[in-house]
Amino acid sequence: MLIARTVLGEVLRNLVAGLAVMTGMAFFFLSLRFLERSPGVGLGFLVEIFPLFFPLALQFTVPLAMLAGTVMTFSRMAADGELTALHASGVPLRDVARPVLALAAVVALLAFLLTDVASPFAASRLRAAQRDLPEQLKTAFRSGLCDLDLGKGRISFESYDGGDFKDVCVEWRAEEAVELWRAEKGSIAITPDDRVVIALRSVQRVLPWQREATELFPAAREVVVDRSLSDLVRASGRKSRTSMTAAELAYVGARGRDGSNSANEELARRSALAGSAFFYALVGIPLGILAARGGRIGAFLFAIAPVLAIYLPLVVAMSGLARKGKLPAFPALWAGNVLLLAAGIVLLLRLGRR
Repeated sequence: MLIARTVLGEVLRNLVAGLAVMTGMAFFFLSLRFLERSPGVGLGFLVEIFPLFFPLALQFTVPLAMLAGTVMTFSRMAADGELTALHASGVPLRDVARPVLALAAVVALLAFLLTDVASPFAASRLRAAQRDLPEQLKTAFRSGLCDLDLGKGRISFESYDGGDFKDVCVEWRAEEAVELWRAEKGSIAITPDDRVVIALRSVQRVLPWQREATELFPAAREVVVDRSLSDLVRASGRKSRTSMTAAELAYVGARGRDGSNSANEELARRSALAGSAFFYALVGIPLGILAARGGRIGAFLFAIAPVLAIYLPLVVAMSGLARKGKLPAFPALWAGNVLLLAAGIVLLLRLGRR
């Protein structure tokens, strides 16, 4: 019992330290990405938005922190000869690993609850907060910022005065083409149903780029670019899957209508991502022992290399196939965890015989 408490205490310390570092890095990159896409927004808007990135980051960093905690603990124990001493005292590796795997199962369950409660809440709040983004963009316009990337579109102009753009260029990047409008004047308006209407007057030309690049179209007096606000900020017009709970996703997926594939894929992705905390620990124990000579950081880098090279690309590929309905969602998304399970069992059995 004393051995189990000691090992679990060290795993928890390393887990918390790894979680703090990795969540901080993820938060930094999410914030940087948002600022890059939405330059010039007000400080109050940023204060409201930034805390919502933490739950979104934790769903990815909790499993990796479990891997870090396991690898770093067992690499130190192997390097210091503690595992050898325990084996000589009649304590096999499986008895040392069992409480760690139990902890990993608890962490996996908590990670799923976090993903099912905090992440949808954060996604919903983020989507609601983004409805104020056009007003923030208008503030940016007035402050002199004249080139804004809206995710799927871009607005650039010479000046902004009295609600009108002057010498404006609007680019819209659709899935199959890039459309470009140039005009002497333009205005932006937000409708009650959350649509962004950009009206361009004295349009010089309209150029769909999927046609001949040299083909110009007749000048028009006015062109209206009518896009939903959720499109501009890369979200669905309907309630996004990331804003749904597991029960809602299961209901949508069971109906078998439009969107059922994406609902099943999101539910399978959440469960597989949370469950990976257990499988990371399973494979992290032998990898930490095998990489003991490299120290804690070296062992973690040794363990995370196959995750980045094999596991994550496999999950991304299977996620795309499941979303398109080409593969069943749960077998596809859990394939990476099955791979970790097989690798962990094989490595543990081999180390147990040594």
